[in-house]
Parts: sequence; C-alpha cells; structure tokens
Amino acid sequence: MPVKIGHALIIATALLTTACAKPMELPFDLGTVKMPDSLTGLLPDSLSDSMQAQHVKRHEAALNAAEPDHIVALNGDNNALFVLPEIPWPLDADKVDVTQKVHATWQNGQTADFEARLSLAPGHVRMVMLDPMGRRAMQINWSRTDLDFQRADWMPAAFDPARMLADLMMVYWPTEILRDALPSHMTLVSNPDTRQIAALDEDGDSTAYTDITYPAQDRWQGDASLSNIRDGYALHIRSSRIGTQ
Repeated sequence: MPVKIGHALIIATALLTTACAKPMELPFDLGTVKMPDSLTGLLPDSLSDSMQAQHVKRHEAALNAAEPDHIVALNGDNNALFVLPEIPWPLDADKVDVTQKVHATWQNGQTADFEARLSLAPGHVRMVMLDPMGRRAMQINWSRTDLDFQRADWMPAAFDPARMLADLMMVYWPTEILRDALPSHMTLVSNPDTRQIAALDEDGDSTAYTDITYPAQDRWQGDASLSNIRDGYALHIRSSRIGTQ
C-alpha cells in the first residue's frame, strides 16, 4: 500500500531502520562534545562556537528551502528536524549495491529482523526490505524529483520509512552531507570507524544522542551498529557488497 509523505512535519514516534574508507575527518565541532584527551584543544572554543553557529544558519536555510516530505521530525520531536538533502546520493560518489541483514532491539525487549537490498547511484536511492518470511515490508524510491515510501499493510504504523532513511544516512552518508542534515542543536564527530552525535542544550552542554560504528576500510562491507541513546533502540547491520563472497 503506497504511503506518500504529505505536508505534516511530524513523523511517527517509533521506527525501524536498516539499517569508502576516508582519511581522518576532522569534525567542525570538536570543542562542543567530550573528546578523547588526544583530540581536545585542537580547536579553540571561539572557533568551535563559530562553526556551530554556521551550522545553525545552514540548517535554517535548508529547512526554508526543503520540501515538506524532506523534513523528518526525529522521534516526533518538532525541535529535532532532520533535513534530507536535495540530491539523494552525491553526483560524484561511486555506485553502491549491497544486501543487508538488520537486527533491531528496543529497551522494552522487542526485537525485529529484516533483510534489505540497497542500491545507491548518483542522484538516486532505492531500497527494498523483506521480513524473515520473504514478504516485502518496505520500499524506498528516492530521486531528485520524487520521494516515495511504500509500507506493507500488515506492517505496524510505528515502523516509519522516513525515520529509517534518516538513520541509514547517519551510518553511511558522507560526513559533510550528514552534518548539514542534522538538527541545528546537534553536533557530529566523525572518525574512520566511528561517529558520535550529541545534542546541545541552551547552556551549550552536550548529551550523547547516537553512537555509531562501522568498518574503517569499507563501511559497506561488514558489520555496523547504531545505538540511539536518546530514544532507546539499537541496530546491528551486516552489509555485503553484491558479488562479494
């Protein structure tokens, strides 16, 4: 049953997501989250604050320019708006074609398992997710001109494709694209095999939001994980490039 995202900004409160290697990526916000001793002091606080202010401006501009269906309220929070980029997969990026096994767990003890086929081409993202019985559970077809979500009638409404797509981006998308998509009060630290996302309060104090790990050499081949501390769920994603034994 097709599900079109309309003008509402609030996306369902619960979710499921599926769920190279680059040189060390120095984050713009090293001074705003707790960093290892070896990294602290690389940027003065004034520079870090300035860069965070720039992020707020870019995010506001992105919100104003975005189509309503490109805005995802993380966990239904209108103060945490994630903006999908205009171009789904960078035009200068390599194609990606993988299968993924996804295991999701929640703090209440619930679990779910899915298999996914994900294809990324410059300007286009396609994803199909199957349940353990081989039934098609969800589908995403995202191009520069259209964003279409499909969810099977038998799937609970709480399993939200838009939030799933946002989590997928948090794990796999290039750092600068993810950084611009994040809500204005969130900061990102990205390393060769980890990412940490934190939320800042009005006093500038940070609270861990999401911890992410992935293979350092090729994040599309091997095990990745996303632990959403704020919303109380975790994902384990095992990716295999098509044609790779």
